[in-house]
Amino acid sequence: MFTATLCQWYPDAYIIHILRDPRDVVASLARMPRQPNSVLANAKTWVRLNLGAWRGRQYPRYLPVRYEELVTQPEEELRRICSFIGEEYSSAMLVERPDCQSPGAWLRRAQEPVTTTRIGKWREELTADEVALIEWKVGAHMQTFGYEPVGRAPSRLSVGRDLTKGLVDSLTRHIGEFPAGWYSLMRSPSISREEAARLRFRRHLVSPAKP
Repeated sequence: MFTATLCQWYPDAYIIHILRDPRDVVASLARMPRQPNSVLANAKTWVRLNLGAWRGRQYPRYLPVRYEELVTQPEEELRRICSFIGEEYSSAMLVERPDCQSPGAWLRRAQEPVTTTRIGKWREELTADEVALIEWKVGAHMQTFGYEPVGRAPSRLSVGRDLTKGLVDSLTRHIGEFPAGWYSLMRSPSISREEAARLRFRRHLVSPAKP
């Protein structure tokens, strides 16, 4: 996310910045568990993450990749990426791996074959008000990354309604986390030390053996 900092820490690293239409991103986030119940909040996430990566665009090892081009011409884009990072392209990169199984439905979808079915899904899954909210929140950054707005400015009512939804969602999350937070604050020092020792022991069990 903080590309400039990562480039300083790892000067030999390659940064592959995958861009995707913010409206499609928000439509996809709405289908994922534990995401904010707010169009504006999810649009803000798109802006924050992409601007964080875009700050490294002057770095010689930075490469922007558009999601839409990656799925419409995967071989060409993968060859370009491989050439950029100095790796040999293999057709096996496009072969589906049916053995990959994940418990969550959205994770299973991420492991499915590359298709173009999700391009432009926002036109079916988002309302006109939601599109207007996204384009309003993203603002000029939308065209900076090569995506054109199509909607109108959102009404004050729709902005207020979505902000209220986001506030209620945030409060609900915090209330749900309150028991664990209260327990962490109120537990005795002896219990804290015992739990820390157990955590270190579990980490030791799963850590790979060092030569």
